[in-house]
Amino acid sequence: MIYRLICAVASLFAVANLLSAADVAPSRFPVRCGRPDVWVPYASSQPIDKANSKIDRLIVGIHSSGFNAVQCLNGIRQAAAKVKGASESTLIVAPQFLTVDSIKQRIPDNMMCWHVSPYRGSSLACIGPDKDDIAFSSHNVMDQLLVHVANFERFPNLKTVVVCGHSAGGQMTQRYAITCAARIPLELSLRFVPSGASSYAYLDEKRPRKSGSRVTFRALEGEMLKKYPHYNKWGYGLDERYRAFRRAKEEYYRNRYATRRVLYLCGSQDNDPKDRSMSTNSAAMLQGRHRLERMQLFFKHLIDVYGEDIKKTHAMGVSRGVNHDEFRSYASREALKFLFDDSKVDSDKDGKTDWEEWLAGSE
Repeated sequence: MIYRLICAVASLFAVANLLSAADVAPSRFPVRCGRPDVWVPYASSQPIDKANSKIDRLIVGIHSSGFNAVQCLNGIRQAAAKVKGASESTLIVAPQFLTVDSIKQRIPDNMMCWHVSPYRGSSLACIGPDKDDIAFSSHNVMDQLLVHVANFERFPNLKTVVVCGHSAGGQMTQRYAITCAARIPLELSLRFVPSGASSYAYLDEKRPRKSGSRVTFRALEGEMLKKYPHYNKWGYGLDERYRAFRRAKEEYYRNRYATRRVLYLCGSQDNDPKDRSMSTNSAAMLQGRHRLERMQLFFKHLIDVYGEDIKKTHAMGVSRGVNHDEFRSYASREALKFLFDDSKVDSDKDGKTDWEEWLAGSE
C-alpha cells in the first residue's frame, strides 16, 4: 500500500514537471555570450535553419507578460492564415525570454533567463540550472536572432523583416526599435510593430499635458519633478539607460529612432483605465489614462520631437472593436496591413494602394 502511494505521488510529480516543461518553448536558439552551449527557447512556424525559397517575410514575435511564446506564435499564425499565401511565405519565430520566477520547473541546463523583467533589455541574466549570473541583454539576443534568421543563404527570396509584440511584448518591441543593433542585409525592409503597449520610451523629457482637446508637451519641474524624479529613466525615457545601452549618447538613439519604420497598433476598445494588467506606475500614468490614449499621445509626442516628417517613417493604427485581446489584435485589418502589407484601399485610383505608396515614401 505504501509502495503504491509512493508511486502515485511520484507519478503526480512527473506529470507536474511535464506540464511545467511544456511552458518552455520547444526549440533552442544558441546564444553567443562567451560561455559554451548557452541557449534561449523559441517556437517557430517552420525550421529556421532549413533552406526555403518560398519565404519572403520573417516575423519575429515577442510574447507578453505570460511568457507564452507558443501563444504568441499561434496568434500571428492565425493572422497569417487570413492573408492569401502568407502562411506559406512567412517564417514566424517567437523567442522566449523567461524570468527565474516564471519557470516552475528546474531551469534546464545552459538555458539563459533573467532575474528581472526582460522587456526593457535588462542585462541581469543567468544560466541554468544553477542561476550562474551573466551580464547579457535580452535585446542582444534579439540582435543575434535577427542576424541568424535574416539570411539569404537559407531564404534567398526574403524581402521583409517584422519585429512585433503585443502588450508587454509591444513594450519590448518599441524599446528594441530604439536599441536594435542587428546588422541585417541592407536590401531587407525592417519594421517594428508594437501592439497594445502599456507604456512607451519617450525620446525627450517632455510629457503630455491635456487641456480640453489641446495637448502640449512640457518637462516636469518644481513639485511635480520632486514627486516623480525618475519619470524619464530608461523604459519610459532615455535617462539612466541599462548598461547595454550606455555606449551611445542619447542624441544617437533619438536621431536613429526617426529613421526606423515603426507602426503603432492599439484596439479602439483597449481604453479601460481600470485594467489591472496595464502599467499604473507614475511614469506610465504620466503618458495617459489607458493604452489607447497612451499610443495616441505618444504619436503626438513624436510629432512634437521630430515634426510632421516623422509620419514618413512612423504610422499609427487603431483596430476597430478590438480590446486588449492578442489574437483579435493581430487578426485586425490594421494589423494585417502592418504585418503583411494586406491592404486594398486605393484612394487616388492609380493602381497602387495607399499603403504601397506610403511604404515607397518611407524607404
